[in-house]
Amino acid sequence: MRPASAPLPKKLSKFNVDPYLLQHQQSFLGFSSARTHPSAYNYLLGTAGGQAIIDPEETLVAMRRVLHVVKKVTFRGGRTLFVSTQPTLARLCRVVGEQSGEFYLAKRWVPGLLTNWKKSREHVHKKLRPDPLMQAAGKLKYSDLQKANYFRGVEHMTRPPDLIIRLDATPLYAEPRRLNIPLISVVDTDVPADEVDYPIPANTKSLRFYHTLSHMLVRACKEGKALRGELQHYDVEDVVAEAQQQRGGGMGMGGGGERGGFRGD
Repeated sequence: MRPASAPLPKKLSKFNVDPYLLQHQQSFLGFSSARTHPSAYNYLLGTAGGQAIIDPEETLVAMRRVLHVVKKVTFRGGRTLFVSTQPTLARLCRVVGEQSGEFYLAKRWVPGLLTNWKKSREHVHKKLRPDPLMQAAGKLKYSDLQKANYFRGVEHMTRPPDLIIRLDATPLYAEPRRLNIPLISVVDTDVPADEVDYPIPANTKSLRFYHTLSHMLVRACKEGKALRGELQHYDVEDVVAEAQQQRGGGMGMGGGGERGGFRGD
């Protein structure tokens, strides 16, 4: 892993982010040291005035790693699900999902959305389609229309996603782990990072940091899709399969090193 102070690769040079920008966005401020989770010591710089301080270098390295993962998943034709149930991030999550063309869930996580796929899809479609008799009688409640908007982002999701990006600490009840779906999440110093495949240590109270991260995620998704569109005439599936075979043959049975990997097409 190259140091975070090194220049960005050419493919990511347009993302003008450095440790000084992260410091300006106050992404290094954590919770009080008394609330620090043991797994957070891996990316802490220290404490100041009883408050945990996150190392901006670790945050920047994690963001670069996540960008490569998102771009590779979208290049292979995978679909991403953005999740956030925090009220202050609900609109941002919806905008990111719409601008990137991916799925999003911005209000509440339905338990069993992934593990109990058939029942959860029935529940989602039931909320999306109000009762026609009530609608004809003019007795639809405003709460019913609100609940329908909760699931607009997953209306066309016909299969579990290939990647989940969680912007806050929404409990997912270990559903991505059960289905072997990689999970990207922003983690603060008071939450465990062991359950996340690609954690991004940062201050979850900094909206400026979230806007910067969201902008980078949208551009990474668009770049992956654009690159896939450019290589459609070259049979991308065969190229990816051949590259996976060559990489697997060189690394042996233990190749990859990370849980989940990518689902591909």
